[in-house]
Amino acid sequence: MAAALPLWHRAFARLVDDDRTETRLAAAEANAAICAGAGRGLAAHLKRVAPAWFAAAHDEDATVAAAASASFARVFATEERRRAVLTRFAGEVLGRVAEKLAGEGDAFGARASRDDAGGEGSAEAPSEARRERSERTRAAALRTLAGFVRAADTSSRDVFAEIVRALDAIPGGLRKCAASPSAQTRRAAYGAALALAGADGVFGETDEATDEAPLAKEKRRSAFAAVALLDATDETDGSSLGEARELTLGFLNLRGDAAWEDLAAFLETDGVSAATDRKKKRFDSIDAFLGSLERHVSSGCHGAAEASAPSVLPLLAALPRGALVEKDRLRRLLASLWEGYRLCNVPSRSAD
Repeated sequence: MAAALPLWHRAFARLVDDDRTETRLAAAEANAAICAGAGRGLAAHLKRVAPAWFAAAHDEDATVAAAASASFARVFATEERRRAVLTRFAGEVLGRVAEKLAGEGDAFGARASRDDAGGEGSAEAPSEARRERSERTRAAALRTLAGFVRAADTSSRDVFAEIVRALDAIPGGLRKCAASPSAQTRRAAYGAALALAGADGVFGETDEATDEAPLAKEKRRSAFAAVALLDATDETDGSSLGEARELTLGFLNLRGDAAWEDLAAFLETDGVSAATDRKKKRFDSIDAFLGSLERHVSSGCHGAAEASAPSVLPLLAALPRGALVEKDRLRRLLASLWEGYRLCNVPSRSAD
């Protein structure tokens, strides 16, 4: 089996990006058999196989992901061994992630599109097929990034540098993914943001682990805050509200009152807030968050009140003490809740 690995890793890297679920599943199962049968011979080729293997473990299809995850766990039987492999090959695993997030390495996908569109006579892939492939590829890369951050040793200087490199590869940054027209890309962006928010060193508290400039750390913190407290709160797709609320609540739990400082930094950089003193900046950040929440509840939770409404009270509980009694925040929020109730209180929306 080990003799097949020099050729297999190239084929596998392409097959895990195939449009057809059955092809990706067959590739994951074949990789499981080859890697398990390679024995000690796997070590020499692991750096080339690991990126696609770990990516397959985060496939959009649960069956493909389960097959790849199970084989990875069989070969590397303990959490410590899996962490060691990912930490050692962080550059290779996240290099593939960065390539996909940057929109590179699409040649195989384009060929598949031409075949799907009608073979040799088709000069270009249909725009819809290309769009769907791009969305699926970016979402898969974000899920892989989230999985890597949860499994690897992010306190390592080298691993941290690779994570930052992957984030920097995203055109427009993580916020661009959170604002994508694709619901699956937004869901994956929320998951990645939550994983990153909980990772050692990502928020710069462990300064000794990195040589990163303070301004770069502040920029990253403020971008995560904008995704968690503004973009996720503004989510309108019912199928994405679970991930959106998990991110917002998780971020507030992880950052505490510092979350409002992070958001204040974003608003200042974005030109939304012109406040100069710390108290006013914090006030503006809470107002921005509540504005997003008010829009959400006044719409009747965009038709998904049954799923989303239970998160409103926990979100409000995460606000700083006394925040709702300032200005006319409580009145505005109650008016928005009433408007949302009126929209839902019709026979066609009985579930809400």
